[in-house]
Amino acid sequence: MLFSALVVVAPLITPAIEVGPFPKPTTLPPVSSPAAPLASPPVASFDFQPQYPIPGWYVFFDGRSSTDPNGNITSYSWDFGDGIDYTSPDGWAGHAFGSLGTFTVNLTVQDDTGLTGGAVHNVTVTRPPFATFTISPEPAYIRQTVTFDASASNDSMRSIISYHWAFGDATFAEGAIVTHVYTNWGDMGVDLLIGDDGGFGAEAFRSITVGYDVGPPVSSAILAGIRGENGWFRSAVTATLRATDEGSGIASFQDRLDGGPWQDYSAPLNFTEGERLLEYFATDRALHVEAIHSVAIRVDSMPPNVVRLDPSGIASSGNVTISWSATDGGSGVARFEVSVDSGPFASFGTTSLTVDLPDGSHSVRLRAIDAAGNVAERSTTFRVGPESLDSLTGPLLFGVVAAASLVSVAVALYRSKNSERRSPEGTPSEEPKNDGR
Repeated sequence: MLFSALVVVAPLITPAIEVGPFPKPTTLPPVSSPAAPLASPPVASFDFQPQYPIPGWYVFFDGRSSTDPNGNITSYSWDFGDGIDYTSPDGWAGHAFGSLGTFTVNLTVQDDTGLTGGAVHNVTVTRPPFATFTISPEPAYIRQTVTFDASASNDSMRSIISYHWAFGDATFAEGAIVTHVYTNWGDMGVDLLIGDDGGFGAEAFRSITVGYDVGPPVSSAILAGIRGENGWFRSAVTATLRATDEGSGIASFQDRLDGGPWQDYSAPLNFTEGERLLEYFATDRALHVEAIHSVAIRVDSMPPNVVRLDPSGIASSGNVTISWSATDGGSGVARFEVSVDSGPFASFGTTSLTVDLPDGSHSVRLRAIDAAGNVAERSTTFRVGPESLDSLTGPLLFGVVAAASLVSVAVALYRSKNSERRSPEGTPSEEPKNDGR
Protein backbone atom coordinates (compact mmCIF):
# COMPACT_ATOMS: atom_id res chain seq x y z
CA MET A 1 0.00 0.00 0.00
CA LEU A 2 2.82 2.39 0.91
CA PHE A 3 4.48 1.83 -2.51
CA SER A 4 1.22 2.69 -4.26
CA ALA A 5 0.98 5.94 -2.34
CA LEU A 6 4.45 6.93 -3.46
CA VAL A 7 3.50 6.29 -7.01
CA VAL A 8 0.44 8.38 -6.78
CA VAL A 9 2.15 11.26 -5.03
CA ALA A 10 5.23 11.38 -7.29
CA PRO A 11 4.28 9.99 -10.63
CA LEU A 12 7.16 9.43 -13.27
CA ILE A 13 6.77 11.94 -16.12
CA THR A 14 8.06 10.62 -19.49
CA PRO A 15 8.61 13.29 -22.22
CA ALA A 16 6.48 12.85 -25.24
CA ILE A 17 8.20 11.72 -28.41
CA GLU A 18 6.98 13.47 -31.46
CA VAL A 19 6.92 11.32 -34.55
CA GLY A 20 6.89 13.06 -37.81
CA PRO A 21 9.20 15.31 -39.91
CA PHE A 22 12.41 16.55 -38.27
CA PRO A 23 12.51 20.11 -37.06
CA LYS A 24 14.67 22.68 -38.95
CA PRO A 25 18.23 23.02 -37.66
CA THR A 26 19.02 25.91 -35.50
CA THR A 27 20.80 28.76 -37.39
CA LEU A 28 24.40 29.37 -36.06
CA PRO A 29 25.75 32.87 -35.50
CA PRO A 30 28.09 34.25 -38.24
CA VAL A 31 31.84 33.28 -37.99
CA SER A 32 34.43 36.15 -37.76
CA SER A 33 37.41 36.51 -40.31
CA PRO A 34 40.69 34.61 -39.44
CA ALA A 35 43.69 36.49 -38.01
CA ALA A 36 46.25 37.96 -40.51
CA PRO A 37 49.30 35.58 -41.27
CA LEU A 38 52.77 36.31 -39.84
CA ALA A 39 55.17 38.60 -41.93
CA SER A 40 57.74 36.89 -44.34
CA PRO A 41 61.47 37.47 -43.76
CA PRO A 42 63.51 39.42 -46.28
CA VAL A 43 65.46 37.59 -49.05
CA ALA A 44 69.16 38.43 -49.11
CA SER A 45 71.14 38.54 -52.34
CA PHE A 46 74.44 40.16 -53.47
CA ASP A 47 77.17 40.09 -56.08
CA PHE A 48 80.72 41.47 -56.16
CA GLN A 49 83.42 42.74 -58.49
CA PRO A 50 86.02 41.73 -59.49
CA GLN A 51 85.24 38.05 -59.51
CA TYR A 52 88.86 37.08 -58.82
CA PRO A 53 90.42 39.86 -56.77
CA ILE A 54 94.06 40.13 -55.78
CA PRO A 55 95.48 40.89 -52.33
CA GLY A 56 95.26 44.53 -51.31
CA TRP A 57 92.72 45.51 -53.99
CA TYR A 58 89.19 46.52 -53.02
CA VAL A 59 86.33 44.19 -53.77
CA PHE A 60 82.98 45.95 -54.15
CA PHE A 61 79.94 44.11 -52.75
CA ASP A 62 76.40 45.10 -53.81
CA GLY A 63 73.48 43.76 -51.76
CA ARG A 64 70.80 45.99 -53.26
CA SER A 65 69.28 43.03 -55.07
CA SER A 66 67.98 41.78 -51.67
CA THR A 67 64.16 42.03 -51.32
CA ASP A 68 61.45 42.05 -48.63
CA PRO A 69 57.94 40.98 -49.73
CA ASN A 70 56.07 42.89 -47.05
CA GLY A 71 58.45 45.27 -45.46
CA ASN A 72 61.52 47.37 -45.87
CA ILE A 73 65.13 46.28 -45.41
CA THR A 74 66.76 48.55 -42.95
CA SER A 75 70.30 47.17 -42.55
CA TYR A 76 72.92 45.09 -44.38
CA SER A 77 75.45 43.31 -42.20
CA TRP A 78 78.56 41.90 -43.90
CA ASP A 79 80.93 39.24 -42.60
CA PHE A 80 83.92 39.02 -45.00
CA GLY A 81 85.30 35.75 -43.65
CA ASP A 82 88.62 37.20 -42.60
CA GLY A 83 87.54 38.54 -39.21
CA ILE A 84 86.24 41.82 -40.56
CA ASP A 85 82.53 42.80 -40.23
CA TYR A 86 80.71 45.79 -41.61
CA THR A 87 77.12 47.10 -41.53
CA SER A 88 75.75 49.44 -44.16
CA PRO A 89 72.32 50.98 -44.57
CA ASP A 90 72.28 51.07 -48.37
CA GLY A 91 73.61 47.62 -49.40
CA TRP A 92 77.07 48.74 -50.56
CA ALA A 93 80.36 47.58 -49.04
CA GLY A 94 83.99 47.62 -50.02
CA HIS A 95 86.70 45.38 -48.64
CA ALA A 96 90.34 44.55 -49.45
CA PHE A 97 91.58 41.05 -48.61
CA GLY A 98 95.10 40.96 -47.32
CA SER A 99 96.17 37.51 -48.49
CA LEU A 100 95.59 34.77 -51.02
CA GLY A 101 92.86 32.23 -50.39
CA THR A 102 89.11 31.59 -50.52
CA PHE A 103 86.96 33.56 -48.12
CA THR A 104 83.28 32.91 -47.23
CA VAL A 105 81.38 36.21 -47.29
CA ASN A 106 77.99 36.35 -45.48
CA LEU A 107 75.35 39.04 -45.94
CA THR A 108 72.54 39.35 -43.35
CA VAL A 109 69.68 41.73 -44.11
CA GLN A 110 67.04 42.89 -41.57
CA ASP A 111 63.71 44.54 -42.29
CA ASP A 112 61.62 46.99 -40.31
CA THR A 113 59.79 44.16 -38.54
CA GLY A 114 62.99 42.73 -37.20
CA LEU A 115 63.03 39.72 -39.53
CA THR A 116 66.34 38.72 -41.20
CA GLY A 117 67.58 36.81 -44.19
CA GLY A 118 71.04 35.73 -45.34
CA ALA A 119 73.13 34.99 -48.45
CA VAL A 120 76.61 33.48 -48.83
CA HIS A 121 79.30 33.65 -51.56
CA ASN A 122 82.90 32.38 -51.70
CA VAL A 123 85.46 34.91 -52.83
CA THR A 124 88.79 33.55 -54.16
CA VAL A 125 91.69 35.94 -53.86
CA THR A 126 94.32 35.05 -56.51
CA ARG A 127 97.78 36.10 -57.50
CA PRO A 128 98.09 39.25 -59.59
CA PRO A 129 99.16 39.02 -63.25
CA PHE A 130 102.87 38.64 -63.87
CA ALA A 131 104.63 40.50 -66.69
CA THR A 132 107.92 39.36 -68.18
CA PHE A 133 109.60 39.41 -71.60
CA THR A 134 112.68 38.28 -73.50
CA ILE A 135 114.81 40.06 -76.11
CA SER A 136 116.42 38.33 -79.08
CA PRO A 137 119.14 38.80 -80.06
CA GLU A 138 120.73 40.16 -76.94
CA PRO A 139 122.65 42.38 -76.92
CA ALA A 140 120.85 44.32 -79.61
CA TYR A 141 122.49 46.44 -82.28
CA ILE A 142 121.35 49.25 -84.51
CA ARG A 143 119.70 48.40 -87.83
CA GLN A 144 119.00 44.93 -86.51
CA THR A 145 115.54 43.39 -86.15
CA VAL A 146 115.03 42.76 -82.42
CA THR A 147 112.20 40.51 -81.20
CA PHE A 148 110.43 41.26 -77.91
CA ASP A 149 108.43 38.30 -76.58
CA ALA A 150 106.01 38.61 -73.62
CA SER A 151 104.31 35.24 -74.10
CA ALA A 152 105.73 34.01 -70.80
CA SER A 153 103.62 36.58 -68.91
CA ASN A 154 100.82 34.85 -67.01
CA ASP A 155 97.66 35.34 -64.95
CA SER A 156 96.40 32.65 -62.56
CA MET A 157 92.59 32.93 -62.91
CA ARG A 158 92.13 35.65 -65.50
CA SER A 159 93.10 36.21 -69.12
CA ILE A 160 95.64 38.76 -70.30
CA ILE A 161 93.95 40.89 -72.94
CA SER A 162 96.46 43.66 -73.66
CA TYR A 163 100.22 44.12 -74.10
CA HIS A 164 101.62 47.63 -74.46
CA TRP A 165 105.30 48.21 -75.29
CA ALA A 166 107.49 51.29 -75.04
CA PHE A 167 110.97 50.77 -76.55
CA GLY A 168 112.75 53.73 -74.99
CA ASP A 169 113.19 55.63 -78.26
CA ALA A 170 109.73 57.24 -78.39
CA THR A 171 108.26 54.31 -80.33
CA PHE A 172 105.50 51.96 -79.15
CA ALA A 173 103.77 48.73 -80.12
CA GLU A 174 100.94 46.41 -79.10
CA GLY A 175 100.93 42.63 -78.95
CA ALA A 176 102.39 39.68 -77.11
CA ILE A 177 105.31 39.30 -79.58
CA VAL A 178 106.60 42.34 -81.46
CA THR A 179 109.74 43.38 -83.37
CA HIS A 180 111.61 46.66 -83.45
CA VAL A 181 114.61 48.14 -85.26
CA TYR A 182 116.70 50.69 -83.38
CA THR A 183 118.21 53.44 -85.46
CA ASN A 184 120.28 54.92 -82.62
CA TRP A 185 122.73 53.25 -80.34
CA GLY A 186 123.01 53.66 -76.56
CA ASP A 187 121.03 52.74 -73.42
CA MET A 188 117.29 52.19 -73.91
CA GLY A 189 114.57 51.51 -71.32
CA VAL A 190 112.02 48.94 -72.52
CA ASP A 191 108.70 48.95 -70.65
CA LEU A 192 105.88 46.38 -70.89
CA LEU A 193 102.38 46.89 -69.44
CA ILE A 194 99.88 44.02 -69.50
CA GLY A 195 96.20 44.10 -68.58
CA ASP A 196 93.77 41.25 -67.85
CA ASP A 197 90.00 40.87 -68.11
CA GLY A 198 89.65 41.44 -64.38
CA GLY A 199 90.89 44.97 -64.67
CA PHE A 200 94.29 44.23 -63.16
CA GLY A 201 97.63 45.04 -64.71
CA ALA A 202 101.33 44.34 -64.30
CA GLU A 203 104.52 45.96 -65.53
CA ALA A 204 107.98 44.75 -66.54
CA PHE A 205 110.92 47.04 -67.26
CA ARG A 206 114.43 46.40 -68.58
CA SER A 207 117.28 48.64 -69.50
CA ILE A 208 119.21 47.47 -72.56
CA THR A 209 122.25 48.74 -74.43
CA VAL A 210 121.93 49.02 -78.17
CA GLY A 211 125.33 48.52 -79.73
CA TYR A 212 126.89 49.87 -82.90
CA ASP A 213 127.46 47.34 -85.70
CA VAL A 214 127.23 48.28 -89.35
CA GLY A 215 128.05 45.09 -91.20
CA PRO A 216 128.88 41.39 -91.20
CA PRO A 217 132.20 39.97 -90.04
CA VAL A 218 135.11 39.28 -92.37
CA SER A 219 136.82 35.87 -92.43
CA SER A 220 139.71 34.38 -94.38
CA ALA A 221 141.69 31.17 -94.80
CA ILE A 222 145.49 30.93 -94.63
CA LEU A 223 146.90 27.86 -96.44
CA ALA A 224 150.38 26.68 -95.49
CA GLY A 225 152.22 24.23 -97.75
CA ILE A 226 154.53 23.99 -100.79
CA ARG A 227 152.66 25.57 -103.64
CA GLY A 228 152.92 23.94 -107.04
CA GLU A 229 151.38 24.85 -110.33
CA ASN A 230 147.76 25.41 -111.38
CA GLY A 231 146.52 25.88 -107.83
CA TRP A 232 147.95 22.59 -106.57
CA PHE A 233 150.14 22.02 -103.54
CA ARG A 234 153.08 19.65 -103.69
CA SER A 235 152.97 18.93 -99.95
CA ALA A 236 150.48 18.48 -97.12
CA VAL A 237 148.46 21.64 -96.40
CA THR A 238 147.38 23.25 -93.12
CA ALA A 239 144.37 25.60 -93.34
CA THR A 240 144.00 28.21 -90.59
CA LEU A 241 140.73 30.18 -90.52
CA ARG A 242 140.38 33.67 -89.07
CA ALA A 243 137.38 35.99 -88.57
CA THR A 244 137.11 39.58 -87.34
CA ASP A 245 134.21 41.98 -86.67
CA GLU A 246 134.49 45.69 -85.96
CA GLY A 247 131.17 46.00 -84.13
CA SER A 248 129.52 43.39 -81.97
CA GLY A 249 132.19 40.71 -82.26
CA ILE A 250 132.14 37.15 -83.54
CA ALA A 251 129.26 35.01 -82.31
CA SER A 252 129.99 31.84 -84.33
CA PHE A 253 132.50 30.63 -86.92
CA GLN A 254 131.69 27.48 -88.86
CA ASP A 255 133.22 25.35 -91.59
CA ARG A 256 132.46 22.22 -93.56
CA LEU A 257 134.23 19.91 -96.02
CA ASP A 258 132.91 18.68 -99.36
CA GLY A 259 129.35 19.82 -98.67
CA GLY A 260 129.08 17.92 -95.38
CA PRO A 261 127.50 19.14 -92.14
CA TRP A 262 128.52 22.52 -90.70
CA GLN A 263 130.63 22.45 -87.55
CA ASP A 264 132.18 25.04 -85.27
CA TYR A 265 135.73 25.89 -86.26
CA SER A 266 138.12 25.24 -83.38
CA ALA A 267 141.58 24.34 -84.76
CA PRO A 268 143.59 24.37 -88.02
CA LEU A 269 142.62 21.77 -90.61
CA ASN A 270 145.14 19.39 -92.24
CA PHE A 271 144.92 18.08 -95.81
CA THR A 272 146.96 15.39 -97.60
CA GLU A 273 146.68 13.85 -101.07
CA GLY A 274 143.59 14.63 -103.11
CA GLU A 275 141.12 17.41 -103.80
CA ARG A 276 138.86 18.86 -101.04
CA LEU A 277 136.39 21.75 -100.92
CA LEU A 278 136.56 23.88 -97.77
CA GLU A 279 133.69 26.27 -96.98
CA TYR A 280 133.41 28.67 -94.04
CA PHE A 281 131.53 31.73 -92.77
CA ALA A 282 131.17 33.81 -89.60
CA THR A 283 128.21 35.39 -87.78
CA ASP A 284 128.54 38.34 -85.41
CA ARG A 285 126.55 39.03 -82.23
CA ALA A 286 124.32 41.41 -84.17
CA LEU A 287 123.33 38.38 -86.26
CA HIS A 288 124.98 39.74 -89.37
CA VAL A 289 125.98 36.72 -91.47
CA GLU A 290 128.72 36.99 -94.05
CA ALA A 291 128.61 35.22 -97.41
CA ILE A 292 129.99 31.69 -97.51
CA HIS A 293 133.62 31.42 -98.61
CA SER A 294 134.74 28.45 -100.75
CA VAL A 295 138.33 27.36 -101.37
CA ALA A 296 139.50 24.28 -103.24
CA ILE A 297 142.48 22.57 -101.61
CA ARG A 298 144.36 20.28 -104.03
CA VAL A 299 147.37 18.28 -102.92
CA ASP A 300 149.64 16.14 -105.15
CA SER A 301 153.04 15.42 -103.72
CA MET A 302 153.94 12.39 -105.90
CA PRO A 303 155.70 12.75 -109.28
CA PRO A 304 154.49 10.92 -112.39
CA ASN A 305 155.65 7.41 -113.26
CA VAL A 306 157.56 7.12 -116.59
CA VAL A 307 156.56 3.79 -118.05
CA ARG A 308 158.86 3.67 -121.10
CA LEU A 309 161.33 5.67 -123.19
CA ASP A 310 162.37 4.41 -126.64
CA PRO A 311 164.59 3.76 -128.61
CA SER A 312 167.54 2.03 -127.01
CA GLY A 313 170.41 0.05 -128.50
CA ILE A 314 170.78 0.35 -132.31
CA ALA A 315 168.76 2.53 -134.64
CA SER A 316 169.33 1.39 -138.21
CA SER A 317 168.17 4.62 -139.77
CA GLY A 318 169.00 8.21 -139.07
CA ASN A 319 165.28 9.08 -139.08
CA VAL A 320 164.64 8.15 -135.45
CA THR A 321 161.28 8.13 -133.65
CA ILE A 322 161.62 8.79 -129.94
CA SER A 323 158.51 7.70 -127.98
CA TRP A 324 157.52 7.57 -124.34
CA SER A 325 154.61 7.14 -121.90
CA ALA A 326 153.91 8.07 -118.26
CA THR A 327 151.08 7.93 -115.69
CA ASP A 328 150.11 10.08 -112.69
CA GLY A 329 147.52 9.20 -110.02
CA GLY A 330 147.20 12.70 -108.61
CA SER A 331 146.90 15.85 -110.64
CA GLY A 332 147.60 14.04 -113.93
CA VAL A 333 150.43 14.38 -116.46
CA ALA A 334 150.37 17.89 -117.86
CA ARG A 335 153.31 17.90 -120.32
CA PHE A 336 156.62 16.31 -121.35
CA GLU A 337 160.01 17.89 -121.91
CA VAL A 338 162.64 16.21 -124.11
CA SER A 339 166.36 16.90 -124.52
CA VAL A 340 168.36 15.18 -127.30
CA ASP A 341 172.15 14.90 -127.02
CA SER A 342 172.28 17.29 -124.02
CA GLY A 343 170.49 20.02 -125.92
CA PRO A 344 167.86 22.31 -124.42
CA PHE A 345 164.61 20.79 -123.25
CA ALA A 346 161.62 21.26 -125.49
CA SER A 347 158.06 20.89 -124.28
CA PHE A 348 155.67 18.42 -125.89
CA GLY A 349 152.06 17.55 -125.33
CA THR A 350 152.39 14.35 -127.35
CA THR A 351 154.14 11.08 -126.57
CA SER A 352 156.51 10.82 -129.58
CA LEU A 353 159.08 12.80 -131.53
CA THR A 354 160.75 12.02 -134.87
CA VAL A 355 164.18 13.51 -135.57
CA ASP A 356 166.98 13.06 -138.13
CA LEU A 357 170.24 12.12 -136.43
CA PRO A 358 173.70 11.42 -137.87
CA ASP A 359 175.43 8.12 -137.43
CA GLY A 360 176.91 7.58 -134.05
CA SER A 361 175.89 7.47 -130.39
CA HIS A 362 173.02 9.62 -129.09
CA SER A 363 171.27 10.27 -125.77
CA VAL A 364 167.73 11.33 -124.81
CA ARG A 365 166.50 12.79 -121.52
CA LEU A 366 162.76 12.87 -120.75
CA ARG A 367 160.90 14.86 -118.12
CA ALA A 368 157.28 13.98 -117.24
CA ILE A 369 155.62 16.89 -115.39
CA ASP A 370 152.19 16.67 -113.71
CA ALA A 371 149.70 19.49 -113.22
CA ALA A 372 151.05 20.18 -109.74
CA GLY A 373 154.58 20.65 -111.10
CA ASN A 374 156.04 17.38 -109.82
CA VAL A 375 158.77 16.11 -112.21
CA ALA A 376 159.93 12.60 -113.06
CA GLU A 377 163.04 12.04 -115.29
CA ARG A 378 164.28 9.17 -117.40
CA SER A 379 167.12 8.84 -119.98
CA THR A 380 168.22 6.43 -122.70
CA THR A 381 171.09 6.03 -125.23
CA PHE A 382 171.16 4.48 -128.68
CA ARG A 383 173.39 4.34 -131.84
CA VAL A 384 172.55 5.30 -135.39
CA GLY A 385 174.29 3.68 -138.45
CA PRO A 386 176.31 0.42 -139.13
CA GLU A 387 177.72 -1.47 -136.26
CA SER A 388 181.26 -0.40 -135.25
CA LEU A 389 184.28 -2.67 -134.88
CA ASP A 390 184.14 -2.38 -131.21
CA SER A 391 180.58 -3.54 -131.21
CA LEU A 392 181.54 -6.55 -133.38
CA THR A 393 184.65 -7.66 -131.42
CA GLY A 394 182.92 -10.32 -129.44
CA PRO A 395 180.90 -11.94 -132.22
CA LEU A 396 183.86 -11.68 -134.68
CA LEU A 397 186.30 -13.34 -132.28
CA PHE A 398 183.87 -16.16 -131.75
CA GLY A 399 183.50 -16.61 -135.52
CA VAL A 400 187.29 -16.61 -136.10
CA VAL A 401 187.89 -19.25 -133.44
CA ALA A 402 185.11 -21.41 -134.80
CA ALA A 403 186.41 -21.14 -138.35
CA ALA A 404 189.99 -22.00 -137.27
CA SER A 405 188.76 -25.07 -135.47
CA LEU A 406 186.88 -26.27 -138.55
CA VAL A 407 189.96 -25.73 -140.78
CA SER A 408 192.18 -27.67 -138.37
CA VAL A 409 189.80 -30.61 -138.33
CA ALA A 410 189.56 -30.63 -142.11
CA VAL A 411 193.37 -30.65 -142.49
CA ALA A 412 193.75 -33.52 -140.06
CA LEU A 413 191.22 -35.64 -141.94
CA TYR A 414 192.92 -34.93 -145.24
CA ARG A 415 196.35 -36.03 -144.01
CA SER A 416 194.98 -39.15 -142.49
CA LYS A 417 193.47 -40.26 -145.78
CA ASN A 418 196.72 -39.64 -147.73
CA SER A 419 198.81 -41.70 -145.30
CA GLU A 420 196.59 -44.73 -145.72
CA ARG A 421 197.03 -44.70 -149.51
CA ARG A 422 200.90 -44.47 -149.41
CA SER A 423 201.67 -47.13 -146.69
CA PRO A 424 201.88 -50.95 -147.37
CA GLU A 425 198.94 -52.92 -146.09
CA GLY A 426 199.30 -53.73 -142.48
CA THR A 427 202.30 -51.50 -142.02
CA PRO A 428 201.50 -48.55 -139.88
CA SER A 429 202.38 -45.19 -141.28
CA GLU A 430 205.29 -43.42 -139.76
CA GLU A 431 203.61 -40.01 -140.14
CA PRO A 432 202.68 -38.59 -136.81
CA LYS A 433 198.93 -38.49 -136.17
CA ASN A 434 197.16 -35.20 -135.93
CA ASP A 435 196.00 -34.91 -132.36
CA GLY A 436 193.42 -32.29 -133.23
CA ARG A 437 195.41 -29.38 -131.82
